[in-house]
Amino acid sequence: MKLIVVGGSGYLGARVVRQALLRGHSVTSISRSGGPPAGVTPAAELEGAEWVAGDATVPEVQARVGDADGVITTLGSAEPK
Repeated sequence: MKLIVVGGSGYLGARVVRQALLRGHSVTSISRSGGPPAGVTPAAELEGAEWVAGDATVPEVQARVGDADGVITTLGSAEPK
């Protein structure tokens, strides 16, 4: 199954990416940073995911998810606490 994880570079998102990969899914993560998180999950456990930098509300970024079987959103707030 081809999955998109929005917010995959965050604490929860990285764990979702990891579990999806372990289950044999193809995973694309869309996040502001566009890369795997540092220190949240060992990098080796996230190998195989595609990492895309972007804002999930932008049409060009949304176009990348057109052929996905599922989208999982783990977005956090961009607003400071």
